[in-house]
Order: sequence, then C-alpha cells, then structure tokens
Amino acid sequence: MKKKLLVWTLLLLLPVLAACNAAETAVATEAPAEITQAPAEETEPPAPATPEPVSPIHKTDAEGLIKATGIALIAPEGAENAVYSYLQNGQERPTARLKFTLDGVDGWIYAKPYAGFAPPDTAALYQKSAETMVGECRGIVYTREDAGYIAWVDADSGVLYELGLSAGASAEKLAALAGAVYAELRGSGYDAYTELLDRVAQGIRDGWSHESVDDLGVSEAFKRVQNLNLGWLRKDINGDGTEELLFGAIAEEGEPSPIYDIYTMLDGEIIHPATGREINYWLLMWDGTLVNEFTSNGWDRYRTPYGFFNGKLVQTVRQTDSGDFLWLPFQPFPG
Repeated sequence: MKKKLLVWTLLLLLPVLAACNAAETAVATEAPAEITQAPAEETEPPAPATPEPVSPIHKTDAEGLIKATGIALIAPEGAENAVYSYLQNGQERPTARLKFTLDGVDGWIYAKPYAGFAPPDTAALYQKSAETMVGECRGIVYTREDAGYIAWVDADSGVLYELGLSAGASAEKLAALAGAVYAELRGSGYDAYTELLDRVAQGIRDGWSHESVDDLGVSEAFKRVQNLNLGWLRKDINGDGTEELLFGAIAEEGEPSPIYDIYTMLDGEIIHPATGREINYWLLMWDGTLVNEFTSNGWDRYRTPYGFFNGKLVQTVRQTDSGDFLWLPFQPFPG
C-alpha cells in the first residue's frame, strides 16, 4: 500500500517539476537586462563647426572713429563710460557711434552722411513729439514712453546726427544736450575736412605766399584770390557714399561752377586727386562725370570727361554740352 501511495505521489509531482525545469531553462538563456549592444563605431567625420558671424560693429577710439568714418563725436559734458564704434553696413559709408552713461542713464550719439537740410520725418519705434532748433539746424524730437532721441542735420558737413537717452528723454533735455554737443563739435574740428578748411581760410585772410599755397596743395587760383570769388562745398559727387570737399568759383545761379580742387577720403585719409586753375578747371555733370575744361585764349574750349572711382579719375567717352554742367552752391570761406 505504501509503495502505491509513493508511486501516485511521484506521478502527481512530475508536471510540476517539468514546469519548474522549463522556467529555469528560460531564465538561464535570457540575456541580463543590464547588458546592451555595443554602439557602432562612427564612420563619418563630424560636421564642421559653424563659423562665428562677423559683427558689422567695430570698436575703436575717438581718433580711430575719425579715420574710419570722417566724423568726430563728442559725449555731453558729465558723461561717463564712453565707447566709440562704427557700423559698417555693406558698401555704404560707416555710421559713427558713441555710447555713454549720463547720470546713470544710457545714452548714445549716431552720425552718418546724409543728403538734405532737415532730418527725415520718420521713425520706426518712436513717435514724433516736437520740433526745435539745434544751433542753426532744425531738430526733430522722437519719444517712446520715457526714452527718446533728437535728430538734426549739419548741412555744412552733410551729416545726420541722433542723440538719445534711454530714460528721462524730454524734448527740453534732449534739445539742451544736442545744442551743447553741436557747439562742441563746431569748435573742435568735428570732421576730417575742417582743419584743411581752416588753414585755407587763414591763408586767404593773411594773404598767400607762393610756398604756403604749394604746401597746402591747393590750386594756383588761390595765389590770385583777390581777383576771384572762391568758395567751398561738401558733396558726394559720384554717389559712392563718400563725401568730397570741393573748392571752386562762386558762380551766378544757373551758370556752370568751375571746380579748382577736389579732395576725398580714402582709407581714413584725405587725398587730393584733382586740381586746376583759372584756365584749366573741372565741371560736374548731373551723373557724376567730371569734365576737365581747358582754354588757352578764353574762347576755344577743350573738354575731356572723366569718371571718378575710388579716389581716382579715369578718362571716359562721354558727349558733353554746356547745358549738362551743374551750378554748385559754393559757400564763401569763413572770414
């Protein structure tokens, strides 16, 4: 009886033992959870790093700003932390920039060449709030909440100025600051042509000597200045964004204006690409062509047209007619 009971017990346990053995086999053949497939080796080189974009803003100092832009900037009295820079936007002439703090408020002055006598009556983020005078120039005040700026054009130098404050920018305060800066610029040699203009004006007042005219690099016409009505003009004659300084005869309005000297800026320096005299001078056409007109007897005139590129005169082929030449608003020399 005991043998039969043992046999029946073993028979009942066989399915259970078989199931346990199958489970153990499955566990033994399954990979441990913490073991993973090794990463494949990299076969492609890493992509090159993206180059850093070149900033159009170049930091400099007060002297470097004049060399780069031909424009000087002066911070208002009492300003601190002055930082000079210029913005080079494509082929356009650079914009001069000066940032500062005044009584704990951030301020700025921007200046760039501008053709006109009054600032543009537009602003993207500001509202026009007042008109005033900055020295002898018309000024327009723009504000946005507590910030604002004042814009004015110095027609003599052909420069548009903007002076702004990030807070406390009332029309009265902006006009006062701009007026003080304008006066300082006027009295300090505010651009690269001023020293030359002052020296020529002094020569006219004192009477030229042969050596002084040659040393200054001006036309022989200045030796006989008492017989001529001479003046000067700042004008971008070929539309390349660089302003030229012209010396010439003050003609009656509507008549062609003879040009005796042409100066321009190249790499921050004044150069003198053309000069003439009473019988051998230059005339400007509406498209920027310069025509050298020569006469030996006051009657017969010989004309040669030139293009003006990068500070150089290049002879060209161009039909000319007396009606094509411009009258230029030359200003009398100071004093």
